[in-house]
Amino acid sequence: FFSMIRRPPRSTQGVSSAASDVYKRQVHGGTQEEKARKEALKKAEEERAKEKEHEETELRKEISKLEDEKKAAERDIDKYVKEKVELDNSVHNLKLETDMLAYGIQALIKKKEGVLLGHCLLYTSPSPRDLSTSRMPSSA
Repeated sequence: FFSMIRRPPRSTQGVSSAASDVYKRQVHGGTQEEKARKEALKKAEEERAKEKEHEETELRKEISKLEDEKKAAERDIDKYVKEKVELDNSVHNLKLETDMLAYGIQALIKKKEGVLLGHCLLYTSPSPRDLSTSRMPSSA
């Protein structure tokens, strides 16, 4: 701040010199105006420190809140993924059951068609009741 000015020797009698006045201001903290300015700066620094501390506290609260929201979102995502996997498994199982039912229905239809068509016999020879009469033309 101030460069130190050497104090005049004590042997100097009489009125203070300008150098002596500057020295006294340096040693005793300066003029009233300088003291007031220093006090105002100190108060401003304290206020800034309080504001900074308050802002840091608010930021910590906000960070904590965001971390809680993040954890809740992660839990929701995990729950959603589990539900989706369960739904996908259910859909897969339903498709398998549907395919099995369709296959079973087709098998039943084929079996029924087989019963209707598979047991139908066409005779090319005379029936037993026609044994008494011949269907062949007589050679006479």
